[in-house]
Amino acid sequence: GWPRRLAMPPAVQLGFYPCGTGAKYSPHLDRNPGEVGNRREITFLVYLNADWDTSQWGGQLRLHPDPTGSSGSAIDVEPLGGRIVVFKSGAQMHEVMPCEGRDRLA
Repeated sequence: GWPRRLAMPPAVQLGFYPCGTGAKYSPHLDRNPGEVGNRREITFLVYLNADWDTSQWGGQLRLHPDPTGSSGSAIDVEPLGGRIVVFKSGAQMHEVMPCEGRDRLA
């Protein structure tokens, strides 16, 4: 089983990255070790971007195999509409690369 009780959150979060701003999200964990009050265990990302072209607009999700984000090869995931990405909130270091030219939703 899972080390802690899993429950549905009372709310969801929508990520909006406006075009033309170079919006991004620096490397982070969705739940840091020892963080009190953050019950996130599993992160589900659902992309809502129809006909996304990463070569023009960027905005990839970058997953870092090393939890410190300092070494190892990163894995880039294109934010294509309908794609779902699932990972352990307290273990997967990740970031969102700069987004230009089109709004990005997740």
